[in-house]
Amino acid sequence: MILVVFGHNYFDDFRQDSIYAPLRIFIYQFHMSVFFFLSGFIIFYSFKPIKSIPEYWRYISRKGRKFIPIYFLLSIFYLLADLFLKNLSPDQIPDQVYKIFLSPVQSSAKFLWYIYVLMIFYLITPVLKSLPHKMMYLVVALAFFLTLIRFPYEFSANLAGKYFLFFILGGMMAERIDLLKTIVKKYGLISLCVFCLLFINAFVDITDVPYQLTSVIAIISILYLSSLYIVEKLSILKKIGIHSYYIYLLNSLVIGTFYLMYHKTPLHVYIHPRVYIVMLTILGTLLPLWFSMFDSRRNNTILN
Repeated sequence: MILVVFGHNYFDDFRQDSIYAPLRIFIYQFHMSVFFFLSGFIIFYSFKPIKSIPEYWRYISRKGRKFIPIYFLLSIFYLLADLFLKNLSPDQIPDQVYKIFLSPVQSSAKFLWYIYVLMIFYLITPVLKSLPHKMMYLVVALAFFLTLIRFPYEFSANLAGKYFLFFILGGMMAERIDLLKTIVKKYGLISLCVFCLLFINAFVDITDVPYQLTSVIAIISILYLSSLYIVEKLSILKKIGIHSYYIYLLNSLVIGTFYLMYHKTPLHVYIHPRVYIVMLTILGTLLPLWFSMFDSRRNNTILN
């Protein structure tokens, strides 16, 4: 989640920075793959069997109430922000509305594509869960094939095709947790060393590494790091993990607001861009975290 916030600092003042630019490119090689792996793991792990069509529609209704209102609310908010801040002309509004419905990555709130694609994966999860275990290996093979195809932007097909492999791998590992633990324990340190080499390669650019390979190595490495005692005891990371949905939704709003302060005031004269990127990453993580924790406590108080 912290890497997601870091990557969202893609503003004019920062995007050409000799450290931030290659680091962001490297992060975008794997960070959403990790997110979808974890999403698939959690969705499959917590999934309750659906035995009828009415149950399926109730399942979709619950997910829709969670994702759809906030998706459209934030999409409209960022569309209005573009009208005022980027001088978006009224003639462009119909095209932006079209993109909100059919191609979120091209819309004003482009970061919301994750919710759009995740909802698609929710829709097909009951079908995937009904398949025999052996059939899932064919699904994985198909999912890998999809990563090699260039899909159109409509219905976020390009991103669904890119990340379905990692979603289904996460789902499979939720049903084979012992196997996942064995892989992490046996290959975690090796993967971490390879990951460090890939990190160096991002700056020296010796060779191109397929994102599929980088993603698999990153998943094992991050799970290995998370299993270490010293990391496991860091309560702040647990809190970020628990409240990552709010952080994901609100971080762009926070860092966008503080970026405007940097860009429109003398702050850019006194604070180095790299320092401010770090500051924005911290603010974009901790302020939504605080709001989420406050909202959770408030709801618990109301319920009690």
